[in-house]
Amino acid sequence: MYMLLLLMTTLCKFAMADMRPNILFLMADEMDGRIFDASSPQVKPPMPNLNRLAKAGAVFTHAYNQAPQCVPSRSAMLVGLRTDQIGVYDNFLGGIAVNGDSSNPDPHCVQSFNRSYCIRLSQNRKNSPATFIDRLYNEGYGVHLYGKMHAGWGLDRYPGTIGEFPFTNGRSQKALREWTRGLGPETNIKGKTQLNHAPAPSDTEPKPATGVDYQCMNSCVSILRKGLFNNKSAPQFLYCSLIVPHPPYASNHTFMKAVENMTIDVPSFVPKSIIHPNDRTTAILKSTWNADQFNASNIEYFRRVYFSMCFESDDMLGQIIDALDDSGAADRTYVVMISDHGEDNFEHRQVGKNNMYDSASRVAMLLRGPGIAPGQVISNLTSLNDVYPTIVNMAGIAANPDNLAGSSLLQLAAPEVWAASRIGINSNARKDYVIAQYHSVFSVTGEFMIRQGKHKLITYGSNAPFGDDFPMQLFDLENDPWELHNIGHNSSDVVDHLLRLLRTEINETQVDLEAKRWQRQMFLDTTWKGSRHCMSTFEAIYGVGALNETDAKRISQWIGQPCPFVKPVPDPNCETGIKDIDGTACCSSSCSICSHPYKNCSKRPGGAHDCCPSIIVKDNNACKSNAPPCFLKVTDGKPYHP
Repeated sequence: MYMLLLLMTTLCKFAMADMRPNILFLMADEMDGRIFDASSPQVKPPMPNLNRLAKAGAVFTHAYNQAPQCVPSRSAMLVGLRTDQIGVYDNFLGGIAVNGDSSNPDPHCVQSFNRSYCIRLSQNRKNSPATFIDRLYNEGYGVHLYGKMHAGWGLDRYPGTIGEFPFTNGRSQKALREWTRGLGPETNIKGKTQLNHAPAPSDTEPKPATGVDYQCMNSCVSILRKGLFNNKSAPQFLYCSLIVPHPPYASNHTFMKAVENMTIDVPSFVPKSIIHPNDRTTAILKSTWNADQFNASNIEYFRRVYFSMCFESDDMLGQIIDALDDSGAADRTYVVMISDHGEDNFEHRQVGKNNMYDSASRVAMLLRGPGIAPGQVISNLTSLNDVYPTIVNMAGIAANPDNLAGSSLLQLAAPEVWAASRIGINSNARKDYVIAQYHSVFSVTGEFMIRQGKHKLITYGSNAPFGDDFPMQLFDLENDPWELHNIGHNSSDVVDHLLRLLRTEINETQVDLEAKRWQRQMFLDTTWKGSRHCMSTFEAIYGVGALNETDAKRISQWIGQPCPFVKPVPDPNCETGIKDIDGTACCSSSCSICSHPYKNCSKRPGGAHDCCPSIIVKDNNACKSNAPPCFLKVTDGKPYHP
């Protein structure tokens, strides 16, 4: 009876003149969704504000992303389609079409390439739909966006301040390694010097989050306290997206103290002798192959810093939630909180994300609002592909695309509201499985995942003709939550079933080839300078002296043009022992791509700027420990963030 009265009250309110609900959309980058799952053995840092939000509504404890990387994950979420449906495979070329119009490209794409090229790229993609943000605006919602977007689609035309625009034009070593990953595992791992210790993040930063985060939090708090959601003329959508706990890994005394008494174990590592070949390749590419030899206390400290960053993110999001609750508009506002991917935090010898394990693929997902009963813990498998149909469902928008990959979460969290509002709305039947895929950095071939019940199957694209294909993996997540024991060899019936189910939606071989063809073409269009410069081009990507004659033959076969092998000649101007952060000898004539070295900077022959232009320094010899983020001067004279 209570729920019926609540439903009738909600519908009556929405039936009044433009009393459709407001929507507050919160994001935290790289937040591991397992910290909200009581059944998971993952560490549970204190999250008072988000746990309070969950208790007032619903928490989805088994939510997955579509792709464990920022741009592919966010892009798929914004348009409600799979990665292969939209062709956004990596962080280096995001959504292009503005409001679903392929002839109107994102201005940042045009700035990085040119207008005609961006239009051609957009038109060559299978789907370029409008985002749910565009749908809301087109239906009369006010739209305000703050913080990290990192998706493209021309969304910075709306009021607010968003950052991160995914268009690189080949000026990133990560992008070039990604676009040339078709060369196979053994070439891709060339030139990667391995760490002999865990990174040591700073825990003494006065403001450890990025400037984008503080600006986002302050702007969202301010606009809510000024009465944005008390607007009676039109419903409002407010997007507030933090970078933290995404790297840079950093903390301070306040946030570290919140996790100081937590027991944080060092992950168990599969022995190198039996490790899956994809994990071997990825760990080498991330320079963490020797993680099993690192000092355990250093790994524990690194992990503790990450969990303190989760607490910091909770603190910042809590201030935004408080501003909403204090405004008096909470009863007519939906709150959606998600993350785009997780963080390995040294599980599987890795940091970051970029794989199909739960550490990278599980995300936070919480809802609160009209018709959502408090205290719901929903263990159904869900996906970020469910966000698009959920948002338009909340707004009562009809006529959704027929090819949406997900279903409204209100079907689970507020079934009465969902049933009453779905008239005229295309609603896909909810599936009892989730799928995901990955085609980007630190992975030399496509990765595909399907989970149904307690089983997860991971399959891989082909490494032909330059390497052996990777075997599939099957995990029982109830009995092996850390995914350390592949049981595929003695569970062929489960493998066959999940493979058939996956292939009802995705042809892995075809999708993998399409992604690699697309990325190869991006390399040819942006970077390839002809056979004469072949070795110098690829040494800039993989390191001077890293490639051999076999690699040159692979490159030639992959490019379809000759790639004469040229043995590197030592630079007489090179100062002995001076190396770039990736281990490449750092000389003014050979150091073409440099990563920001943080505190590990030393004098370079010819000066830091001559050798490594990505390093900003106040003098010409050394970079200081407090150097700002690196910017690379490119030919057009504009700064570029690599």
